[in-house]
Amino acid sequence: MSTVRRTRPLLVQTMTAGQINKELDRLDERSKLSTAHFIKAGRGYEKYSETANKTDQLSLEYMSVSVRQSELNAEIRSRMGHNASSRLPLRGFGPIMKGR
Repeated sequence: MSTVRRTRPLLVQTMTAGQINKELDRLDERSKLSTAHFIKAGRGYEKYSETANKTDQLSLEYMSVSVRQSELNAEIRSRMGHNASSRLPLRGFGPIMKGR
């Protein structure tokens, strides 16, 4: 299983388009790995709602990735509109707020 990120993630409103895209790419890889671990553990059948209520390491990793992906995708929609693509163009869709 991948190591859990120990640093506090940036506020999505302060991230550049490039930062959002890079983080989504990293999260996609973590998600694929997490899914493979679920399948290997015989838990590939689990529904999201079942996994969300569990506290084992595998479930917690999956949920942390899923929640962060949701935050980033919501930020993309807020910058580009409802029918936004899965990644931001690198120009014209910068941070909404100044960094912390």
